[in-house]
Amino acid sequence: DQDQYRIIWADDGSTSGVWLAVGRQSNTGVQRSTDGGANWTSVDISGLTGHDTDKGIQAMCFGNGVVMMAQDARIYTSTDYGANWSVSTPFANDNPPTAARCLVYTNSTFALICGRLGELRIRSCADSDLTDWSGESTADTATRNPGNTFEDTVNCAAANGRVAHISTNDDY
Repeated sequence: DQDQYRIIWADDGSTSGVWLAVGRQSNTGVQRSTDGGANWTSVDISGLTGHDTDKGIQAMCFGNGVVMMAQDARIYTSTDYGANWSVSTPFANDNPPTAARCLVYTNSTFALICGRLGELRIRSCADSDLTDWSGESTADTATRNPGNTFEDTVNCAAANGRVAHISTNDDY
């Protein structure tokens, strides 16, 4: 009964793959299905260091056998398709993001769109070293960071080394 904000499919080599969904964290963690979405189980991540069960998760993606999601300055990774998770804080001493908004994967690279000081920012890391993230740069000066409600979101897409994003504050 919790709001979900991201859903992804991870190719584990099986016919149905693994579906994962995340959102509000008040009583649930990661929702996981291994039968094409017919049945879902909750993977409790509340025991991970620093995890904030009062905040939701809006950023999650899959690439090169790794599921990654983010909450503020914490990066969560799973190498077994969401069954177990570990946490790292690669930005703890380097201006941690105030809101992790979106994660994408392209060309062996993970990219995180996050909010800070009313702007969207971007960081990236190679899939060969998930602890070595780039410095933060402004994603696009024309794109404003949406508010902090879960209705204020950023959506991303990535392909061929390019990342595109749009927020609920963008007017077209």
